[in-house]
Amino acid sequence: MAGTAHLEAPCAGRWIAHAQWFMLSYLGSTWGKGPVRYSDAQAAAFTTDAIAHEGVVAWDAPIQPSGLIPEDFIAQLRAIGQAVG
Repeated sequence: MAGTAHLEAPCAGRWIAHAQWFMLSYLGSTWGKGPVRYSDAQAAAFTTDAIAHEGVVAWDAPIQPSGLIPEDFIAQLRAIGQAVG
């Protein structure tokens, strides 16, 4: 993880100008590249907070030439999945 990051949902509710709150970001150092930049707890906390505010989160993870997602990203996605239940 490259340092710490503060993540904050910019919306207190589900709708912004008649559109559902949606966040698309990357788990790695940039789009489609590693290493993971957040701890499992940070990524899970941001995701659960967004869901608690009726938002939607989509995370980008790198895809290897084999078509597989690297195991450290799979582990983080599993941790997020367990947190949101």
